[in-house]
This record gives sequence, C-alpha cells and structure tokens, in this order.
Amino acid sequence: MWNKKRKLILDFLEKCSSNGIYCGIHGKDSNLVRVKEYCEITDYDSFVVMEDDEIKYDGAYHLYQDRNGKIVSDVNLATTITENKLNCEDKFVFDGSYVVGDNSIDDIAMQYGMSVDELLKFNDLKKSDIDEDVVLRIPCIIDKTVPIGNRGISSEQPLKGCDISHHQKEKNINWDELKENMDFVILKASDGNSKDDTFSSRAKMCNDIGIPIGAYCYNEVRYNVGDSNIYRDEKGNFDSVSLESAMRHEIEVFLNELKNKKIDYPCYLDIEANDTNEGTKDITKLYDEDSMKLLLKVWKDEIEKTGYISGIYIGKANFEKILDWYGNDLVNDFELWISGSSSYSDAATMDTVVGVPTCDENSKWKCDNVFYDDVDCWQVSECITDTGISTAVDFNYSVKNYTQSTDTIQLTDTVDSQFVVKDILGQRNNWKKNIIGGTAAGGALVAVGATYLFNTYLFNKDKNGKARRKRK
Repeated sequence: MWNKKRKLILDFLEKCSSNGIYCGIHGKDSNLVRVKEYCEITDYDSFVVMEDDEIKYDGAYHLYQDRNGKIVSDVNLATTITENKLNCEDKFVFDGSYVVGDNSIDDIAMQYGMSVDELLKFNDLKKSDIDEDVVLRIPCIIDKTVPIGNRGISSEQPLKGCDISHHQKEKNINWDELKENMDFVILKASDGNSKDDTFSSRAKMCNDIGIPIGAYCYNEVRYNVGDSNIYRDEKGNFDSVSLESAMRHEIEVFLNELKNKKIDYPCYLDIEANDTNEGTKDITKLYDEDSMKLLLKVWKDEIEKTGYISGIYIGKANFEKILDWYGNDLVNDFELWISGSSSYSDAATMDTVVGVPTCDENSKWKCDNVFYDDVDCWQVSECITDTGISTAVDFNYSVKNYTQSTDTIQLTDTVDSQFVVKDILGQRNNWKKNIIGGTAAGGALVAVGATYLFNTYLFNKDKNGKARRKRK
C-alpha cells in the first residue's frame, strides 16, 4: 500500500515542481512522520497538525495547528510566493486528455499521479462509466502529442538548433543568448541505463523561457561486441528475448526523465558506432540486421505508446546500412536526424558553417550537396561556438517545425472556464483567510494519507532550529 502512496505523492510533487507551483506538506503529526519515512521527504515546507503537546515531525515546517485549533506561522507565505513569482496565473494550466483503451482506471490514475476517486471526481464520472474509447480529462499534463501520421510541418526556412548534454557545463551556457539564437534544443536525457543529470533542470529552463525541446537516449544495447556472448543463447544464436528486455529497461530510464516535461521535438535513439574494438565507425561491428530491426521496433512502439514522436540519430556513413536493414519503412516510421558534413569537425560560427540545407524547385532538401528526401534534421557541425554556449557544441538544422503540426492530436490545451485545476479539498479561500490573512497565495492541497504539496523553494532548518530557504 505504501508503495502506491509513495508513487502518488512523489509524482504529484514532481508535477507541481514542473509547473512552478508553491506547495508544502500538510497533515497530522503522525502522518507526516510516516510520509517522511516512506517517501524520504525531509525538506518540504510543512503545516503540522499537532496531536500531542510536542511535535514529533522533525522535517522543515513553518505552520502548525495546536490542539486548541490555533494556527501559528513564523513566515508570511503570501510574501514568499510573491517575491519568488510562484503560482503565476500562467502556471498549472496544462489540462490533457486520455483515451481509455486496455488500461484499467486504476492504472490510468496511477500513471498521472492521482487516486481513482480524484480522477473520477475531476471528470464527473462514476467507475461504471469507464469503458474503451471514453475520453478522460487529466489535470496538469505537460504538453504531449499522440502521433497519428506525419509529424510536424515543413518549414519555409531551416530552423537552427543545438544538442546539449552533461558535456556542456552550465557555467558556459547563456540561456538568454541561446533562446535568441536557437529555434530548438535537443537535450540528452539518458546514457544507456543512466540518466543525464543535467536534463531535468535544463528541460525545465527551456520550458520556462520558451525554447522548444527534443530529447535523445544514447543507446548502449549492442549485439556484436567483440567475441562476447552478450544477447546470444548457449549455441551462439541471437537471443531476442534478452536483447528486447535490455532495450525496454533503457527506454524506461529515458521516459522517466521526460515525465512532466514539455517535449515538442522527437525523442531520438542515438545509434552510434564509435567504440568498437577496432576503433572504427562501422555499424556492422555492433549490430546485425535482426538486432537492429528489433531495437528500432521496440523503440518506436514504446515511445509512441507514451505519446511522443519517435526518431533515430545516426551518422551519415551508416545511414544507408540501417536503411538497407530496416527497409523503406524507416523513413515512414521514424523522424530522421543525420550527422555529418564535409566540414563537420572544422571550427565555425553559425554564419560560416558548411551544410545549410537548401530547397530546390521540387521542394527537395539538399544538405552539403547531397539530396536526402526524407531526412528531417541534419547535424552539420560539432564545433560551433556562438550559439550562446561558449564552448564548441553540435549544431543542427531542422526542416520541420514540430511546434506547428496539422497531423497530431494535441493532448493539452489551455484551461478554459469549463475545465480548471480543482482544489480537491474545496477549502482554498478559507485556507487563505485563516493562514495568511486573506492575501491571495494561490496554493492548492491534495490529500493522500497526509496532505502533501511542493514548492520550487524548499525550506530547511539550520542548527538552531530556524527555518532557512534554499533553492531546489
């Protein structure tokens, strides 16, 4: 039971964090002690309801209600919210839709960090109303789209973008310049089974300042690696079951990083061949036809099942080989991001870079004097230094605009008067008056065992027991 509660609580906290909502934890003293123990929550600003003469909860708190019902506060929360520009009217406004299929209502609620009762109440439905093809409204989903055909629309001019990972240090990034210079950014979310520790904060930064983003997973599930028996059975034959299992785990790590992030551009599987025993870049040293086709099928199925656009990243030298293995459906099944140009490793600026795509009279795009009818994004350089990042970075051109699509069903739209984020306790105005003298703080409360909330500024206590604020 606590595993389910733990997931609900942590999912909700992450959802609030991604939306810049000021939140805290509220509940009876004993409940908060349990939440801290099972969810490893220690720093969230809390409102403790006393049950004895002394408070046992040893996490951070600014509010408490004594046994006589008197509420005591040592800070003005309204001032904190105003100073830090939290709970703005443009926050927490992403409502989404979910078309019921094979999943149970319990699974759907769990997926979006809600209880079944909350989800049903939000939709004004009964459990008996839930059937296949019923459309549920989901509060506060960060933009996703469900692909139903060609994704994105052709851009009149190539769009500029860069791809960033932990290799680009935060101190070298000027986000204002990056926004001015780039039409999109592709962020590394994971490396095999390990997450890229910079992804979450950078995705949120891009979401906040309005840079459209895509994401990529550096693939480490490889079939032919030297003389290893990896993904082979006892007879040395291809073991598709173990390879598929490894791939699904890698995708799970990747998708977990994307949660509650606004992803407009595709999710790419980075298929590189740069660490073979021979030191070559030959894709056949790491894969064969069967293993490659299986990897790509699993990637496509899992990425699109969760509502994202599937793509692959591959070097120009190996693109033809993968196309030969997979067949012509490759260009229909995936958005293609290809790297390479005649001056790929030469130092350049955005004005001097070689390989700017051009469109001929037949609306065919040409990059570096090579026609690629179905390539959507070209990585033309790895040495551009004037993007807004002071060190060399990969530079790309996309001939599609994924923020404008006529071929997708948008799962999100701005909250209107009919669908608003509901205060589940139904007591927001009373809380404002009782706690902070009627000043509009705009917090929301959700009860699961103990009521829990989160803010972008965490509070902790110093050695003297005084609360101090720290940036998350």
